[in-house]
Amino acid sequence: MLTRLYINNFITIEKIDINFSSGFTVITGVTGSGKSIILDALSLLCGNRLDSSKIINKEKKIIIEAEFDIKSFNMLNFFENNEIDYFDISIIRREINPSGKSRSFINDSPVKLDLLKQFSLNLIDIHSQHESLLLNNEFFQLNFLDNFLKNENDNFANILQDYREEFMINQRLSDELDELSIKNKILKDEYESILFSLNELSEITLGKDEKEQLIKEYNFLKNSSEIKLQLENSLNLLNNDDKSVIQQLNNILISVKKVNNYSDKIHEFSKRVENNIVDLQDIFREIDIFYESLDVDINKLTLIEDQLNTINSLEEKYLVKSFNELIDKRESLLKRKKEFFDIEDSIIDLKSKLDNQTKKILNQAEFISKKRKEAAIKIEKLLIDDLQSLGIKYAKVLFKFNSLEKNNYYGTDSVDFLFSANKGISLQPVKKIASGGELSRLMLIIKKHLFISNNLSTIIFDEIDSGVSGEIAEKVGLMIKEISKKQQVITITHLPQVASMSNFHYKVSKDENNNNSITKLYNLNKNDRILEIARLLSGKNISKEAIANAERMLAN
Repeated sequence: MLTRLYINNFITIEKIDINFSSGFTVITGVTGSGKSIILDALSLLCGNRLDSSKIINKEKKIIIEAEFDIKSFNMLNFFENNEIDYFDISIIRREINPSGKSRSFINDSPVKLDLLKQFSLNLIDIHSQHESLLLNNEFFQLNFLDNFLKNENDNFANILQDYREEFMINQRLSDELDELSIKNKILKDEYESILFSLNELSEITLGKDEKEQLIKEYNFLKNSSEIKLQLENSLNLLNNDDKSVIQQLNNILISVKKVNNYSDKIHEFSKRVENNIVDLQDIFREIDIFYESLDVDINKLTLIEDQLNTINSLEEKYLVKSFNELIDKRESLLKRKKEFFDIEDSIIDLKSKLDNQTKKILNQAEFISKKRKEAAIKIEKLLIDDLQSLGIKYAKVLFKFNSLEKNNYYGTDSVDFLFSANKGISLQPVKKIASGGELSRLMLIIKKHLFISNNLSTIIFDEIDSGVSGEIAEKVGLMIKEISKKQQVITITHLPQVASMSNFHYKVSKDENNNNSITKLYNLNKNDRILEIARLLSGKNISKEAIANAERMLAN
């Protein structure tokens, strides 16, 4: 239950601090006094976005705060799940600075706007002057039927939730299938090109980093004649004539040995020369063996040259900077080829899953549709009875069901809400046939039955009684009074019949001060109520008859 509303610096409201009680509260005031501003403020607490044009004072922030008594509501889990301190009297607040940036709080804990909205909509329902247009919305009509069923059958909420969860799975599978089908089409378009490229790249038999080794082998074979010539020259220089290096070292060794007994140093020299001769002889033998093994294979050279030309050509064609990148390109194409077959397998699997899931939700939707049609018959009777009690003697209503070609989040039903207010007039869509007053009464009756099933603490009506007067206005007031026995009701009205039935009465007025308009709210006592209801009866010039009528209405 809403126990307090505080508004600061919002449009023409400088500051309002209102306390509310349970039961039936009305708010009245002349047109343009600012009654709807109070609803706008409450709407902001319900998560609505602020129209920047409504920020009048650009130097101060807007503060809107409401207190709710929630001890009779099972909301502890909400607070625990969102790590917010729980209090039986909980406070929600929204602050909007002049730039339009807003902050939201629940019990002084900062929260995101979506969470504030979730909290508020569990407690309060605001019927705006334009909400009767929702009667034309088939999803509103389906929700009405579903809420009625939830009230009649505790398990229906679970049935509906199960369907919606399964429907979302169905949607996910369908989206995945669409995504894979698009990928598959792209791959199909690429497939011939992938095969052609892989056929070209299959000519590469080397692994990563092996091209450099091939280049070395190519350079060796290409220069093998020169290599052989220089090795032959080296062999000759080492040991193949009298002037060779080894022969010269042998001559040196002979000379040194002749005198090595005379000095340890000379003896050391002779040893070193002898070691060098041995090393050079080893080198000579190894060069000679390598030389003899050399065989210039022109065919192999040609093969390597062709292989390198192919690699270089492919590197240029596939716009890669290195041989390793070319190998990566080949691996990528192999993966794409594999992906093509993997996707085809996945599509077959997904189609099977989607078929089974679609059958499942169709069965669920058919059951829900059956229950809705059964409920619609009961609701039609309730609506007709209530409409007749509100003065539409020949009222007829009908929920016309059509089956959708494809299920949606709400099931397989499409609903047209048909209405007729007059004898001999055929049923037609409510948007085509109902007057403003008839729409208001229809919405009030629907809200009445919705609130039976919705565990809301506070209901706010903004001129839901528009378009009616006299005896019908009195009956509308009685219906609102009846609703207020179960939930707190706050109603903005222009009708004295409705205002006189309330438990509490506030009046909104607008004061003009220094070219500024300031909206104020007053809690009316008994005498004030008499004068305000008399004003509603007779207008600005209040007559004695109007006062007498107001006293009689309040007494009744």
